[in-house]
Amino acid sequence: MYGRKRSLAVKAIATKALSLFALLSSELSPNKCRAFSISPTSPPTTARTTSRKYLNREEVPSGIQHLVLVGGGHGHVQVIKSLHRLARPANIRITLIDPQSSTSYSGMVPGCVSNLYAEKQTMIHLNSLAEWAEIEYLQAAVVDFDPIERKIYLDVGGDPVGYDAVSFDIGSTTRGFDQTPGATEHTIPTRPISELVKRITDDENSLISKLRCGQWMGDCRVVVCGGGAAGIELAMAMRARWNPIFAGTDCKLQVTILDSGSELLQTETKPCRDTLKEVLAEREICVKHGATVKSITATKVILTNGEEVPKTHCVCGTHSRVSPANDRYS
Repeated sequence: MYGRKRSLAVKAIATKALSLFALLSSELSPNKCRAFSISPTSPPTTARTTSRKYLNREEVPSGIQHLVLVGGGHGHVQVIKSLHRLARPANIRITLIDPQSSTSYSGMVPGCVSNLYAEKQTMIHLNSLAEWAEIEYLQAAVVDFDPIERKIYLDVGGDPVGYDAVSFDIGSTTRGFDQTPGATEHTIPTRPISELVKRITDDENSLISKLRCGQWMGDCRVVVCGGGAAGIELAMAMRARWNPIFAGTDCKLQVTILDSGSELLQTETKPCRDTLKEVLAEREICVKHGATVKSITATKVILTNGEEVPKTHCVCGTHSRVSPANDRYS
């Protein structure tokens, strides 16, 4: 369920970037285009990942069009796979810009939280991807953007990066997170997605240490804010991950989903919703409907109706919103 919705979002990003590519290549004659079957396992030829050739539009040879991809999210990963050197027109040059050398594939992160995958298995290594696709890769952060002059300024200094078309895929933030009192101090946000597993692991190590030292008293109460597909996935992932920690102890693991609606996944079919209820019941995951969060403290989540939900850990799995950084580039 979650995968389907996430795939639609990725498809939207990829489609938009590919449409930019289509605009760049629309004037090409058929004999300038090359399209071959390619494989992700194909060895890279000459890599251009650290080259700074043709970064200014004025330096680009006549006829060469420069497409810049800002952000290495998996929306752009799909674009890069589609625009391998042997699958794109000869006059298209592509540059990927991202401050990280690797990025998390979000589709595998819930499985990583569940300990089905090691964290390193969820990583997309951008340098290797750029080498395979034979595009330029700059490990840097964008600090400014001039849409009139078509130039992008980086934190590493040097000449700005010129472009003919640019696409931004710089992630999202958790909706309402900054506006909820106590959320920043007392919850684990799901975004940025690359930090989610690390934050859960840090809390887990602290929990295990307290259990071993006899400093942990009572049950562990995990509250997941958000009854959407992401929140449901995270609730089941936390159950799978932390159940073994309490095996053989007098403490229990309680997992609760706070859902603002009257039913989970209301747009899905009834058989789907009924199956979900059975799965959650099997995993002893409690669901509170009509639960809108007002504020969060170190020990409880306070709802707008005045109810207080006890918690030892809280994960914020509400809907995402466009990153505020995108406002500058709209």
